Amino acid sequence: MTKKLLICLGTHAEYIKMFPIIKELEDNNLSYEFISTGQHDLTELVETFGTSQPSFIVNQRDGFSGQTGGAFKWGLQTLPKLIKRFMQEDKKSIVVVHGDTISTSTTAVAARIAGLRVAHIESGLRSGDLREPFPEEIMRIIVDWLAKYKFNPTEYGNTIYDTIRKLIDVRSKPINSKQYAVATIHRHENIKSKERLTKIIKIINACPIPVYFAIHDNTKKKLEEYGLRLNANVFPMPTVPYKEFLNRYLKGASLILTDGGSMQEECAYFGIPCAIMRMQTERKELLKSPSQFLTKLKINPTIKFINRELKTSNYCFSNPYLRVEISTTIVAKLLQVLFCE
Repeated sequence: MTKKLLICLGTHAEYIKMFPIIKELEDNNLSYEFISTGQHDLTELVETFGTSQPSFIVNQRDGFSGQTGGAFKWGLQTLPKLIKRFMQEDKKSIVVVHGDTISTSTTAVAARIAGLRVAHIESGLRSGDLREPFPEEIMRIIVDWLAKYKFNPTEYGNTIYDTIRKLIDVRSKPINSKQYAVATIHRHENIKSKERLTKIIKIINACPIPVYFAIHDNTKKKLEEYGLRLNANVFPMPTVPYKEFLNRYLKGASLILTDGGSMQEECAYFGIPCAIMRMQTERKELLKSPSQFLTKLKINPTIKFINRELKTSNYCFSNPYLRVEISTTIVAKLLQVLFCE
């Protein structure tokens, strides 16, 4: 057996953030193996981004329809399959995981049981509250504890920025030539609470400019269940590929309303004001900018923030992630520890 890098991913978001690392390996003809846990079907996304498809899919599921219990059940089913797969590898191989999903934690546990080393990309993020977000905060703690090598998003860079630079199209035109906002809401703790989701929809409906709302299936079901309606200024947008979302919707927006952590990072990259529709955030360093606001789901202060930012022409951003090719550095470090330790 030969020791190697095993990049093991499960979700669309994980692949998007790991894409520049995979691209760096492939462009330089460096050996690695791509394994999909099967949490999401990555086939179409990988084909669009132009890298090699996974060599092995562990347990194809493609989402959990908002069921946290279903996610844990899938994780328990996937764990022994991953262990069996990893037991076939050289003990000096490194399993590379990303982020804070059930795939991330399940893979890290399986790798350690099989005696392999774990590298965690996007490590070190903490909200400080085990319930916010749940179960992601717990997943991060588990994976960081299991990982031997940890790569934090720091002033030296963030892999999502490398992805943006590779996908940005300066020729593309935004969806609207005037001011508009983009909204994305999907976190379990938000959509499973009628009280929380009601507050979020009130804020979105109060936005004085057109809002393009990327409504996940889980969110749509809860809006219907709770009887929550969007006003005429809010436009549900279709599911579009990430590159199209980035170029047609995100980069030209005047405001983002989101409960997604990655969207915080993307807003900082483009210099877009961001209302974070959560009680806590694991990206606290971004709050140093007055144009990033942790709403704690308080309606009036959030509306005040929105109106202030939309009238401001000179936004103030403190971006802790310098725009350098961090993926190149990560690959170099992974290869160094793979062959030298």
